Amino acid sequence: MNGIRIGVVGCLLLCLAGMPVCAQRENKANDGMQKQYAAMVASLNLSVEQQTTFNDKVKALQDGLAAWDQQHREQMGKLEQDLRTADKDAKPKLQEQLRPLKEERSKLEASLRKAVMDVLTSEQQQRLAGLKIYQEKEYPTMVKVLVLNVDQDAKLKDAATAYAAGQGKWEQENGEKAHQLEQQIKEAQNTLNAIRAQREKLETDLNAAVKAVLTPEQQQSWKAYKLQKEIVGRLAKAKLTDEQVGKIKTMCEQTVKDNADAPPTGGRGNEVVGKLYQSIVDQVLTDAQRTEMKSGGR
Repeated sequence: MNGIRIGVVGCLLLCLAGMPVCAQRENKANDGMQKQYAAMVASLNLSVEQQTTFNDKVKALQDGLAAWDQQHREQMGKLEQDLRTADKDAKPKLQEQLRPLKEERSKLEASLRKAVMDVLTSEQQQRLAGLKIYQEKEYPTMVKVLVLNVDQDAKLKDAATAYAAGQGKWEQENGEKAHQLEQQIKEAQNTLNAIRAQREKLETDLNAAVKAVLTPEQQQSWKAYKLQKEIVGRLAKAKLTDEQVGKIKTMCEQTVKDNADAPPTGGRGNEVVGKLYQSIVDQVLTDAQRTEMKSGGR
Protein backbone atom coordinates (compact mmCIF):
# COMPACT_ATOMS: atom_id res chain seq x y z
CA MET A 1 0.00 0.00 0.00
CA ASN A 2 1.31 3.45 -0.84
CA GLY A 3 0.44 6.01 1.85
CA ILE A 4 -3.08 6.65 3.10
CA ARG A 5 -5.89 5.87 0.66
CA ILE A 6 -9.06 7.37 2.08
CA GLY A 7 -11.21 8.02 -0.97
CA VAL A 8 -12.57 11.25 -2.39
CA VAL A 9 -14.57 12.28 0.66
CA GLY A 10 -11.75 11.35 3.04
CA CYS A 11 -9.27 13.42 1.04
CA LEU A 12 -11.78 16.25 0.93
CA LEU A 13 -12.10 16.21 4.72
CA LEU A 14 -8.36 16.09 5.26
CA CYS A 15 -7.82 19.00 2.92
CA LEU A 16 -10.65 20.93 4.52
CA ALA A 17 -8.88 20.62 7.85
CA GLY A 18 -5.50 21.43 6.36
CA MET A 19 -3.93 18.22 7.64
CA PRO A 20 -0.35 17.16 6.74
CA VAL A 21 -1.53 14.65 4.15
CA CYS A 22 -2.00 17.56 1.77
CA ALA A 23 1.32 19.11 2.75
CA GLN A 24 3.06 15.99 1.57
CA ARG A 25 2.16 16.81 -2.01
CA GLU A 26 3.93 19.16 -4.35
CA ASN A 27 3.91 22.69 -2.90
CA LYS A 28 2.28 24.29 -5.90
CA ALA A 29 -0.56 21.75 -6.04
CA ASN A 30 -0.90 21.93 -2.26
CA ASP A 31 -1.27 25.70 -2.28
CA GLY A 32 -3.99 25.48 -4.89
CA MET A 33 -5.89 22.83 -2.97
CA GLN A 34 -5.53 24.71 0.31
CA LYS A 35 -7.08 27.79 -1.28
CA GLN A 36 -9.84 25.69 -2.84
CA TYR A 37 -10.76 23.99 0.37
CA ALA A 38 -10.33 27.09 2.51
CA ALA A 39 -13.11 28.56 0.40
CA MET A 40 -15.15 25.42 1.04
CA VAL A 41 -14.67 25.71 4.78
CA ALA A 42 -15.77 29.31 4.65
CA SER A 43 -18.91 28.35 2.73
CA LEU A 44 -19.86 25.80 5.43
CA ASN A 45 -19.99 28.54 8.08
CA LEU A 46 -18.57 26.34 10.82
CA SER A 47 -18.84 27.71 14.35
CA VAL A 48 -15.67 28.05 16.40
CA GLU A 49 -16.67 24.99 18.42
CA GLN A 50 -17.41 23.04 15.23
CA GLN A 51 -14.04 23.96 13.72
CA THR A 52 -12.20 22.67 16.80
CA THR A 53 -14.19 19.43 16.95
CA PHE A 54 -14.00 19.04 13.20
CA ASN A 55 -10.20 19.30 13.19
CA ASP A 56 -9.96 16.83 16.09
CA LYS A 57 -12.14 14.29 14.30
CA VAL A 58 -10.25 14.70 11.04
CA LYS A 59 -6.97 14.12 12.89
CA ALA A 60 -8.49 11.00 14.45
CA LEU A 61 -9.48 9.89 10.96
CA GLN A 62 -5.97 10.38 9.65
CA ASP A 63 -4.27 8.83 12.67
CA GLY A 64 -6.64 5.86 12.75
CA LEU A 65 -6.10 5.01 9.11
CA ALA A 66 -2.36 5.61 9.36
CA ALA A 67 -2.14 3.22 12.32
CA TRP A 68 -4.15 0.57 10.48
CA ASP A 69 -2.01 0.97 7.38
CA GLN A 70 1.17 0.72 9.43
CA GLN A 71 -0.04 -2.52 11.01
CA HIS A 72 -1.19 -4.18 7.77
CA ARG A 73 1.02 -2.54 5.11
CA GLU A 74 3.45 -5.44 4.79
CA GLN A 75 0.72 -8.11 4.67
CA MET A 76 -1.43 -6.26 2.13
CA GLY A 77 1.57 -5.23 0.06
CA LYS A 78 2.70 -8.83 -0.26
CA LEU A 79 -0.79 -10.05 -1.16
CA GLU A 80 -1.21 -7.32 -3.78
CA GLN A 81 2.22 -8.09 -5.26
CA ASP A 82 1.48 -11.82 -5.34
CA LEU A 83 -1.89 -11.08 -6.98
CA ARG A 84 -0.22 -9.08 -9.75
CA THR A 85 2.13 -11.94 -10.63
CA ALA A 86 -0.14 -14.90 -9.87
CA ASP A 87 -1.52 -17.18 -12.57
CA LYS A 88 -5.24 -17.55 -13.23
CA ASP A 89 -5.71 -20.50 -10.86
CA ALA A 90 -3.93 -18.87 -7.91
CA LYS A 91 -5.67 -15.48 -8.08
CA PRO A 92 -9.03 -16.47 -6.49
CA LYS A 93 -7.32 -17.70 -3.31
CA LEU A 94 -5.23 -14.53 -3.01
CA GLN A 95 -8.31 -12.37 -3.61
CA GLU A 96 -10.11 -14.23 -0.82
CA GLN A 97 -7.22 -13.47 1.53
CA LEU A 98 -7.15 -9.81 0.53
CA ARG A 99 -10.91 -9.21 0.66
CA PRO A 100 -11.38 -9.26 4.48
CA LEU A 101 -8.48 -6.84 4.94
CA LYS A 102 -9.98 -4.38 2.46
CA GLU A 103 -13.40 -4.75 4.08
CA GLU A 104 -11.92 -4.16 7.53
CA ARG A 105 -10.21 -0.98 6.37
CA SER A 106 -13.32 0.24 4.60
CA LYS A 107 -15.38 -0.24 7.76
CA LEU A 108 -12.80 1.62 9.84
CA GLU A 109 -12.69 4.47 7.34
CA ALA A 110 -16.48 4.66 7.21
CA SER A 111 -16.73 4.74 10.99
CA LEU A 112 -14.09 7.46 11.35
CA ARG A 113 -15.52 9.48 8.47
CA LYS A 114 -18.99 9.31 10.04
CA ALA A 115 -17.55 10.77 13.23
CA VAL A 116 -16.22 13.68 11.19
CA MET A 117 -19.48 14.22 9.33
CA ASP A 118 -21.50 14.07 12.56
CA VAL A 119 -19.85 17.34 13.58
CA LEU A 120 -21.72 19.08 10.77
CA THR A 121 -25.37 19.98 10.72
CA SER A 122 -27.64 18.41 8.11
CA GLU A 123 -27.53 21.63 6.10
CA GLN A 124 -23.72 21.75 6.26
CA GLN A 125 -23.46 18.11 5.24
CA GLN A 126 -25.69 18.78 2.27
CA ARG A 127 -23.64 21.83 1.36
CA LEU A 128 -20.42 19.83 1.61
CA ALA A 129 -21.88 17.09 -0.62
CA GLY A 130 -22.83 19.80 -3.13
CA LEU A 131 -19.32 21.24 -3.07
CA LYS A 132 -17.92 17.76 -3.69
CA ILE A 133 -20.17 17.43 -6.77
CA TYR A 134 -19.16 20.96 -7.80
CA GLN A 135 -15.51 19.88 -7.81
CA GLU A 136 -16.10 16.48 -9.43
CA LYS A 137 -18.04 18.02 -12.33
CA GLU A 138 -15.14 20.41 -12.98
CA TYR A 139 -17.33 23.46 -12.52
CA PRO A 140 -14.42 25.50 -11.11
CA THR A 141 -12.65 24.92 -14.44
CA MET A 142 -15.85 25.88 -16.27
CA VAL A 143 -15.98 29.13 -14.29
CA LYS A 144 -12.38 29.89 -15.21
CA VAL A 145 -12.50 28.88 -18.89
CA LEU A 146 -15.85 30.52 -19.64
CA VAL A 147 -15.16 33.51 -17.36
CA LEU A 148 -18.46 33.09 -15.53
CA ASN A 149 -19.50 35.85 -13.14
CA VAL A 150 -20.03 35.47 -9.39
CA ASP A 151 -23.77 35.02 -9.78
CA GLN A 152 -23.33 32.23 -12.33
CA ASP A 153 -20.78 30.50 -10.10
CA ALA A 154 -23.18 30.67 -7.15
CA LYS A 155 -25.95 29.15 -9.26
CA LEU A 156 -23.67 26.28 -10.26
CA LYS A 157 -22.96 25.60 -6.59
CA ASP A 158 -26.67 25.75 -5.78
CA ALA A 159 -27.44 23.34 -8.62
CA ALA A 160 -24.74 20.95 -7.39
CA THR A 161 -26.12 21.16 -3.85
CA ALA A 162 -29.66 20.43 -5.09
CA TYR A 163 -28.32 17.50 -7.07
CA ALA A 164 -26.46 16.16 -4.02
CA ALA A 165 -29.64 16.47 -1.95
CA GLY A 166 -31.63 14.61 -4.58
CA GLN A 167 -28.92 11.98 -4.81
CA GLY A 168 -28.99 11.53 -1.03
CA LYS A 169 -32.76 11.18 -1.02
CA TRP A 170 -32.61 8.67 -3.87
CA GLU A 171 -29.99 6.64 -2.02
CA GLN A 172 -32.14 6.65 1.10
CA GLU A 173 -35.29 5.59 -0.74
CA ASN A 174 -33.85 3.36 -3.46
CA GLY A 175 -30.24 2.48 -2.63
CA GLU A 176 -30.92 -0.77 -0.81
CA LYS A 177 -33.65 -1.71 -3.26
CA ALA A 178 -31.29 -1.13 -6.20
CA HIS A 179 -28.58 -3.17 -4.50
CA GLN A 180 -30.97 -6.06 -3.93
CA LEU A 181 -32.15 -5.95 -7.54
CA GLU A 182 -28.56 -5.93 -8.77
CA GLN A 183 -27.86 -9.00 -6.65
CA GLN A 184 -30.97 -10.71 -8.01
CA ILE A 185 -29.91 -9.90 -11.58
CA LYS A 186 -26.42 -11.25 -10.88
CA GLU A 187 -27.84 -14.46 -9.39
CA ALA A 188 -30.29 -14.81 -12.28
CA GLN A 189 -27.45 -14.32 -14.78
CA ASN A 190 -25.39 -16.99 -13.04
CA THR A 191 -28.37 -19.36 -13.15
CA LEU A 192 -28.96 -18.57 -16.82
CA ASN A 193 -25.28 -19.16 -17.63
CA ALA A 194 -25.44 -22.54 -15.89
CA ILE A 195 -28.57 -23.51 -17.83
CA ARG A 196 -27.01 -22.41 -21.12
CA ALA A 197 -23.87 -24.39 -20.29
CA GLN A 198 -26.04 -27.51 -19.96
CA ARG A 199 -27.50 -26.90 -23.41
CA GLU A 200 -24.04 -26.26 -24.88
CA LYS A 201 -22.83 -29.51 -23.35
CA LEU A 202 -25.60 -31.38 -25.17
CA GLU A 203 -24.30 -29.91 -28.43
CA THR A 204 -20.72 -30.77 -27.52
CA ASP A 205 -21.67 -34.33 -26.59
CA LEU A 206 -23.59 -34.72 -29.85
CA ASN A 207 -20.64 -33.52 -31.92
CA ALA A 208 -18.34 -35.89 -30.02
CA ALA A 209 -20.71 -38.80 -30.63
CA VAL A 210 -20.94 -38.05 -34.36
CA LYS A 211 -17.17 -37.66 -34.58
CA ALA A 212 -16.74 -41.08 -32.94
CA VAL A 213 -18.91 -42.64 -35.66
CA LEU A 214 -16.85 -41.22 -38.54
CA THR A 215 -13.38 -42.20 -39.63
CA PRO A 216 -10.75 -39.40 -39.82
CA GLU A 217 -11.11 -39.40 -43.62
CA GLN A 218 -14.89 -39.08 -43.36
CA GLN A 219 -14.59 -36.25 -40.85
CA GLN A 220 -12.33 -34.39 -43.27
CA SER A 221 -14.69 -35.00 -46.18
CA TRP A 222 -17.63 -33.68 -44.16
CA LYS A 223 -15.75 -30.50 -43.26
CA ALA A 224 -14.89 -30.01 -46.92
CA TYR A 225 -18.54 -30.52 -47.89
CA LYS A 226 -19.70 -27.93 -45.31
CA LEU A 227 -17.09 -25.47 -46.54
CA GLN A 228 -18.09 -26.03 -50.15
CA LYS A 229 -21.75 -25.50 -49.26
CA GLU A 230 -20.93 -22.19 -47.58
CA ILE A 231 -18.84 -20.89 -50.49
CA VAL A 232 -21.34 -21.95 -53.15
CA GLY A 233 -24.11 -20.31 -51.18
CA ARG A 234 -22.19 -17.03 -51.06
CA LEU A 235 -21.69 -17.24 -54.85
CA ALA A 236 -25.34 -18.02 -55.69
CA LYS A 237 -25.72 -14.76 -57.62
CA ALA A 238 -22.92 -15.86 -59.98
CA LYS A 239 -25.01 -18.86 -61.18
CA LEU A 240 -22.11 -21.33 -61.12
CA THR A 241 -21.77 -24.09 -63.71
CA ASP A 242 -21.32 -27.73 -62.72
CA GLU A 243 -17.70 -27.50 -63.80
CA GLN A 244 -17.11 -24.50 -61.53
CA VAL A 245 -18.79 -26.26 -58.59
CA GLY A 246 -16.42 -29.16 -59.19
CA LYS A 247 -13.39 -26.87 -59.07
CA ILE A 248 -14.69 -25.28 -55.87
CA LYS A 249 -15.15 -28.74 -54.36
CA THR A 250 -11.52 -29.60 -55.09
CA MET A 251 -10.26 -26.30 -53.66
CA CYS A 252 -12.33 -26.78 -50.50
CA GLU A 253 -11.00 -30.28 -50.00
CA GLN A 254 -7.44 -29.05 -50.38
CA THR A 255 -8.05 -26.18 -47.94
CA VAL A 256 -9.41 -28.55 -45.29
CA LYS A 257 -6.46 -30.89 -45.84
CA ASP A 258 -3.96 -28.03 -45.53
CA ASN A 259 -5.62 -26.82 -42.32
CA ALA A 260 -6.30 -30.13 -40.59
CA ASP A 261 -4.93 -28.81 -37.29
CA ALA A 262 -7.25 -25.76 -37.39
CA PRO A 263 -10.30 -26.41 -39.59
CA PRO A 264 -11.64 -23.28 -41.35
CA THR A 265 -14.77 -22.89 -39.20
CA GLY A 266 -14.05 -19.87 -36.98
CA GLY A 267 -11.26 -17.80 -35.42
CA ARG A 268 -8.28 -18.42 -37.66
CA GLY A 269 -10.73 -20.32 -39.87
CA ASN A 270 -12.50 -17.11 -40.85
CA GLU A 271 -9.27 -15.79 -42.32
CA VAL A 272 -8.69 -19.08 -44.15
CA VAL A 273 -12.22 -19.04 -45.59
CA GLY A 274 -11.78 -15.42 -46.63
CA LYS A 275 -8.61 -16.22 -48.57
CA LEU A 276 -10.22 -19.29 -50.13
CA TYR A 277 -13.27 -17.28 -51.19
CA GLN A 278 -11.12 -14.60 -52.80
CA SER A 279 -9.04 -17.24 -54.62
CA ILE A 280 -12.24 -18.82 -56.01
CA VAL A 281 -13.53 -15.44 -57.15
CA ASP A 282 -10.23 -14.67 -58.87
CA GLN A 283 -9.53 -18.11 -60.36
CA VAL A 284 -12.92 -19.80 -60.97
CA LEU A 285 -15.40 -17.04 -61.84
CA THR A 286 -15.61 -15.41 -65.22
CA ASP A 287 -15.32 -11.65 -65.66
CA ALA A 288 -19.08 -11.47 -66.16
CA GLN A 289 -19.70 -13.40 -62.93
CA ARG A 290 -17.31 -11.18 -60.97
CA THR A 291 -19.13 -8.13 -62.29
CA GLU A 292 -22.46 -9.65 -61.28
CA MET A 293 -21.17 -10.35 -57.76
CA LYS A 294 -19.94 -6.77 -57.39
CA SER A 295 -23.31 -5.41 -58.51
CA GLY A 296 -24.89 -6.36 -55.19
CA GLY A 297 -24.12 -10.02 -54.61
CA ARG A 298 -22.55 -11.30 -51.44
